[in-house]
Amino acid sequence: MASLKELPSVKVLNEIYRYDAMHGHLYLKQCRYSYLVMRRAERESRSGYLILAPTINGTRLSLLAHRVIWKMVTGFDPSSEVDHLDQDKSNNRFFNLRVVSRRQKAINRRAASPFGPGIRMTGAGHFKAVTAFEKRRIYVGTFKTEKDAREAVEKAQISAMKEQIK
Repeated sequence: MASLKELPSVKVLNEIYRYDAMHGHLYLKQCRYSYLVMRRAERESRSGYLILAPTINGTRLSLLAHRVIWKMVTGFDPSSEVDHLDQDKSNNRFFNLRVVSRRQKAINRRAASPFGPGIRMTGAGHFKAVTAFEKRRIYVGTFKTEKDAREAVEKAQISAMKEQIK
């Protein structure tokens, strides 16, 4: 397991951010651009987590907002993963956060996909089909409809089983 990044000190975090506990947001206290002061500091990453990008001692960092909030409230770096109890990655209210192991976090994860196993929706609105056979991941393709993706996954699984029988 990769080691977790140590966060800046609570003092530094409190100089840069104000935590709104009622809504779970971080606001900039200081910024070189005055029009950004007291605006929300987070932006959403591609994975759905809220991230921060402060420059501290001339180094630009990329920090997960929920980890920063944990440290600002408790005064300590989280010892492992910080999990959202309600599984909403943007809900950073402190009562919704807990420190867990990676295994516990995986247990709290949502069902794999609302479209069924192996089918995910892409950012472009298409359906990506992937399957696995004997611990091997097989990319099936990208399809315009969910039905086409599901049929392709089924065909790929059948052909993988036939290859094993040969």
